[in-house]
Amino acid sequence: MDNDINKSVENLLLYKGRLIKSSKRYREYVKDRLKEHSVKDIVEAFVMGAVDGMIYDVGSALDFTKQKGSIDDVTSFQYRKRIIRKLWGRK
Repeated sequence: MDNDINKSVENLLLYKGRLIKSSKRYREYVKDRLKEHSVKDIVEAFVMGAVDGMIYDVGSALDFTKQKGSIDDVTSFQYRKRIIRKLWGRK
């Protein structure tokens, strides 16, 4: 059964990934946003995104997703935002 679930998740990710990858509208939106920022800003945002993904991955691997709604849910947006703000020295 796990294999069926894994395959279903993979198919879902591939489907959504293809939609994003092939979206001309999304690409134009990103290009417009990038014009407003420096390369340094873009690199910083990319690094923050990588850290955010790492936090979520660690939380998921440690099965923190069972704590939905808890302040200790490492996978929650609020928790990840708090860690990123600590790393970047922001309140």
